[in-house]
Amino acid sequence: MTDKIVKNCFRIGFITIILSLLYFLIFSAVTYPVIKFFSSHFFTGNTDGFLHIWNLWWIKKAITQLHTGIWYTNFLNFPHGVSLHGHTLNPFNGFLALFLSNYFSQIQSHNIIIIFTFVSAGVTAFWLAFYFSRSFWASFIGGFIYTFSSYHFSHAMGHMELISIEWIPLFVLFWFLLLKKPGIFSALGSALSLYLVFLCSHYYFIYSIIIAVIILIWFIVKTRGFILLNKNFYIPLSVFIIVFIVTSGPLIYSYFILLKNDVLMGSHIPEFNSLDLFGLIIPGGQWRFAEITKFYWSRLASDNISEDSVHIGISTVIVLVYLLINRKKIKFPSLYLWLFIFIFFAVVSLGPVLHIQGLTIPLPLMPYVLLEKILPVLSGSGVPLRLTLIVYLSLSVLVAIGIKELAAGNTYEKILLLFVIILLFIEYLPKPISITKVAIPKYINTLKDLPDGAVIDGVSDRYQIMYNQTVHEKPMAFGYTSRVPISVWQKNNHLSELIRLRDYTALCRQYNFRYFLTDSVVDNYSASVKYDDGRIKIYDFFGEKNKCAG
Repeated sequence: MTDKIVKNCFRIGFITIILSLLYFLIFSAVTYPVIKFFSSHFFTGNTDGFLHIWNLWWIKKAITQLHTGIWYTNFLNFPHGVSLHGHTLNPFNGFLALFLSNYFSQIQSHNIIIIFTFVSAGVTAFWLAFYFSRSFWASFIGGFIYTFSSYHFSHAMGHMELISIEWIPLFVLFWFLLLKKPGIFSALGSALSLYLVFLCSHYYFIYSIIIAVIILIWFIVKTRGFILLNKNFYIPLSVFIIVFIVTSGPLIYSYFILLKNDVLMGSHIPEFNSLDLFGLIIPGGQWRFAEITKFYWSRLASDNISEDSVHIGISTVIVLVYLLINRKKIKFPSLYLWLFIFIFFAVVSLGPVLHIQGLTIPLPLMPYVLLEKILPVLSGSGVPLRLTLIVYLSLSVLVAIGIKELAAGNTYEKILLLFVIILLFIEYLPKPISITKVAIPKYINTLKDLPDGAVIDGVSDRYQIMYNQTVHEKPMAFGYTSRVPISVWQKNNHLSELIRLRDYTALCRQYNFRYFLTDSVVDNYSASVKYDDGRIKIYDFFGEKNKCAG
């Protein structure tokens, strides 16, 4: 028995290594020449991408230097600080970057994480599809659909937490195993993989819970409720619940305490971030040949190609139609489960109002509205479009089954399969992902070399200011987080008013700010100039004995 387990583990490990290599080669090929800039450019854009570079820096700073928790910081919104429980911190990637920083540069560590999300998502989606199809190459294409989806590449522009989709298939696989054949291993796998999902994205945690409920209901209906009476289910379920409470529980509790005591600002408006009726079929702005379909995607309500480029391709629709036509002869007991998941998430992705090529059509009650009433926490996202990720996940399983059947079919079905694979590759070709080479301003390097002290950066935009802090490493006023508690926003407003009134005495004596980066002149306070290039100046409010000079 032990030898069999060892052999199976070795086999799974070997296949995983081969898959990782194949998906890495595909990633490098379809994004070429990006891989050539692995050591010189960040594989991200220069807006939200800087925020996630800051995330990686902050987690390392908090753990290795400050020896404090990662979920609160006064390095932003100094001096009052801000909770990061509502922020897209994605600590899994932060912990991974912390490990990688021992061997690689900041840029290389960041880029390894980006590549890892694409490679590992393909691998976990493969294993999910393989469980149902038992076909290597069909499952390989299933993993391809999930990880090289337009959704995945679109968010590579700067949403590290949203491209971290690798743990969802693993959770779904373990959860399905737990319900089908209860065991301690599947219970532990379910709870721990769900925790990893949470450490990447709050949104994906919610999506995973929804999938888990759907699968549970499917098993209850399929077994006519006997699954709930199965004594062999009680201990594994208890293990899952206990591990879930120990791991994900504290984060959930802290998040709801934050919501109880404060209001989070910064949520998106779902009416403008919903799936267009034809969005799954017509390629969006992130497609390699996007100019062909610009007549369509340029008129969408979201006006954001990093969100609305979510086409699944005509190739996958062909396979779905084939599955439906041949559903009676295909031995796939879970067919209707995955079809339901596909349809459910496609429909709720349409959001609270129906959009057809930019036109808004109000309907009495859209499914998303009902889902939001059942799960009020979903409103914190405000982007129904992101639910399409699970459409791709269900497709990875359904298409794997369809491809397996086509490959075993007659000559005409094999010809259809060849056509589908060629079309799939064309439809899934992305635009080159964003890369950024950061030029650090001289005044930031000067600030880095100055003694410790809190900073007011009055010259950088909200994105650049985040990257700047990873260089100068000083606490600073304001900052950019994905969600801001209203109490912090109110305190920042008061601070902004003091800056507008040029009350530098209060800024120094009451708030303990030392440095002021500005393109104007401080002439009503005896501050010393530490840097002046004719445009940007750094003023030091401290005088002798490191006390406020004014």
